[in-house]
Amino acid sequence: LERPPAPRQLEPPAAVARRTDGRATLYASWNGSTEVRSWRLETGAVADSLVDSGAYRRTGFETQLPLPASAAYAAVVALDEDARPLARSRPVKVT
Repeated sequence: LERPPAPRQLEPPAAVARRTDGRATLYASWNGSTEVRSWRLETGAVADSLVDSGAYRRTGFETQLPLPASAAYAAVVALDEDARPLARSRPVKVT
């Protein structure tokens, strides 16, 4: 008996960046997704030229990812259990 494929989310993953006490954090979530096992963080000086800044295990509904001090923009890529990309958030400005 085959299981049907999991439904794909209509909206991309969400990313929100915050800087508090000199430390920047990106909050990643994808409402309703059960396939995400980890997040690949992408950061950079401009929104259209982000580079891989590491992968982090998903830790519940909203995962906190530490941002490098130099990051002006960031995005996340949702990864499945085999580290395959599922979807990418829109880039956000680190404020």
